Amino acid sequence: MKQIPTWEAPKTSRAYLHPYGSRRLVSIYPDMKITDLDLGDHGWHYNQPGFGVHLIFGSEPGDCDMEKTVWDKPEGGIPIYSLNNTDAENGCALRMTAFSVDPDQDGDPAAEHYPLTYCSLTVTNPNSWPVKGTAGLLPRYNEKDHYLTGLHDTGYEPYNPNVGQWYLSWQNRFSPVGELTVDGVPRACASESGYGWMLLLDRQGGVVRWVSRDEQKNRFRAHDYYRFDYSLAPGASARICFVMRRAAPAAPRSVPNEPNARRACLAYWEDIQSKVTTLPDAEGLDDLFRHNITVSMQMLQRYERCKDPAAIYSRQGDVGRFIWIWEAVHLLTLLDRVGLSGYVTDAYRMWIKNWQKTGKDDPERGLFADPYVKWDNANGSALWGMGHHLLTRGDPALFAEFREPMLLALDYIQSRRDPARAAEGEVRGLFTSGKASDWGEVGQHWTYTDAVNVYGIGFMADAFERFGDPEAPRIRAIYEDYRSVVLSVQEGFAREHKGEKSYNMPHILGTPFEKSYNHCFSTDGAPYLIRLGIMDPKSELFEQMETFYREIGMLDDEHGLSSRMTNDDCGSPGLYGNVYYTGVSEICWIEAWKARGETEKAEAYLRGILKYNITPEYIVSERYSSVDPWFTPWQPNGSGAGRLDGFLLDYYGEKRIK
Repeated sequence: MKQIPTWEAPKTSRAYLHPYGSRRLVSIYPDMKITDLDLGDHGWHYNQPGFGVHLIFGSEPGDCDMEKTVWDKPEGGIPIYSLNNTDAENGCALRMTAFSVDPDQDGDPAAEHYPLTYCSLTVTNPNSWPVKGTAGLLPRYNEKDHYLTGLHDTGYEPYNPNVGQWYLSWQNRFSPVGELTVDGVPRACASESGYGWMLLLDRQGGVVRWVSRDEQKNRFRAHDYYRFDYSLAPGASARICFVMRRAAPAAPRSVPNEPNARRACLAYWEDIQSKVTTLPDAEGLDDLFRHNITVSMQMLQRYERCKDPAAIYSRQGDVGRFIWIWEAVHLLTLLDRVGLSGYVTDAYRMWIKNWQKTGKDDPERGLFADPYVKWDNANGSALWGMGHHLLTRGDPALFAEFREPMLLALDYIQSRRDPARAAEGEVRGLFTSGKASDWGEVGQHWTYTDAVNVYGIGFMADAFERFGDPEAPRIRAIYEDYRSVVLSVQEGFAREHKGEKSYNMPHILGTPFEKSYNHCFSTDGAPYLIRLGIMDPKSELFEQMETFYREIGMLDDEHGLSSRMTNDDCGSPGLYGNVYYTGVSEICWIEAWKARGETEKAEAYLRGILKYNITPEYIVSERYSSVDPWFTPWQPNGSGAGRLDGFLLDYYGEKRIK
């Protein structure tokens, strides 16, 4: 199929329902389903076990046409979502509303923290004649979550789900259980193992029955589900409501009804939003900004299958279970900036307790050794976040707690900078060759490893000075020395190419730009030096870089995007040449143009971010495709949400609201 750019706004293909600290990953999708998935720290990034409930429609029930789903735009950062569609058979309006509450919001990390997720379906007859119709609630379990989510990896193919995957999730079947009944049918159902439970709370205007696989033997049609048959006069509505949970609560009769649960959900999120102290000083952005705060909060979760069940993990988003320290810092520092730093501390404690190597004879002593993500800027990113957090909190006791881990992290950085470890041809005083990111290139990544390390040590130096620590002068000296090495590399390229019209510095030293796997150069190459305070936006080097980017088609002024991906594995090979890595490099360019007084350029790319980096429902993705709006990898995106909000504060200025 020919790929034709349409430049549609990206679609919302999933959104989170769970609260902060939840031990479950709960999401809602435009094909009108909810999934409730495991969070396990055991080497599996996705495809962990989970269960869910899929709404189905029609006389032979199937999924709705998600292309016709319209989401209500969320307000105030409250993750209560309503989706609207139409029954293809009878023309009835369909409205699904869902939200989650945690009955264990008592601060006890040992509690289950399994959220209760509520969902209602309202069917309304808009016709001037009576109609009949059918809806269904299809519960399913699968040990591999992609059968339920319909995702490839973390969304690296356009979202194209199929309810047939739910029909074929036969193992661990659901059956009615319990004494509570409606229309002669048990209100509750659960899987054979007890993993996955749902309870019908209310039904109006229709009749419920259970259709088992013994009645419907065709595996490719709906079975083992609640069927809801209704007859509606013109203008009349039918409604069915249920609650779902990872496991049945100890006392199902005590489960709050939907109105009370909704009030609790509203109160919980309104309390969090009431603590927000800062908004961007601009009109019309409050809902977007607050929604990004909520998404950032939803990334902070407890895991069920892990060594430390009390820990708070700072997830990156989507269905991914791994943590990228550089990514996490963007959402953690954002929460600091807006007055929610009290929710942040435990995320740093998790890194210290579970990851940092402290053995005296360990050659990697001091390293924040994320077991799954090996980036050489991990320690620099951690120092950036922890330093920022200490400066925000101003708490001497917290400084005393973080002091030794930060010094150990700095010692590791210094050991990797040891000139005696430098191989022939390597620049002394930078990190020795390693891997800077998931792209896989090995070398001296001075723009992304060393520049980030310098940035982080700067925050560490500020924090140690703030608390009057005797190590502060030594840390400041390390910062100045390390920064001078990075600047000397940049100055060398500037001298060598002085007077040239077009030039771009390599992001890997010793590797010519044209020979590197250059699919990452636009995000973690030279433009990122602007964000880190290394490159002067008013320098000749910046002007050369801008010319180079324009010549190769990387700066798209029409659409306000600056990071067109050049690799043939941008997530979906069929989209080659039409995928943009959004929300990183654009911020760098905008910052530079604003400093240069080139406001038209800055505003054009600001519009690009707001149009293509986020959906109309304020959900951030990692990438955008101009030919397929359903290509939405890493949605929702934790670092993207935090980074966008931080940028909006920088661009418009901060407005204190309390």
